[in-house]
Amino acid sequence: SRKISVSKIKESSETSHGWNLYVISTVSTLQLYREMVEYSKRYEQPNQLSQDCVHLLSEAHLLLRASLLSPTTDKAEIQEAFRESCAQLGDCFS
Repeated sequence: SRKISVSKIKESSETSHGWNLYVISTVSTLQLYREMVEYSKRYEQPNQLSQDCVHLLSEAHLLLRASLLSPTTDKAEIQEAFRESCAQLGDCFS
């Protein structure tokens, strides 16, 4: 699905460029989680994980955790991804 947001810039008319239009394509929680995990691999360093990598994995974990609190049709898949996320974070801190 897509969400469209239009915002008016609060500047004087001399410096203002007018309206901004943002088109946001929404993705499923699982897809966003997988993309975040994939992106976090860019921050991996040999023999250790960077703080950026751990932070991104933590954000992905919280996304799944929040999703488990709301009614969803793909709860089993999210629970499996949540267990995977728990294991990844455990590896980060072990």
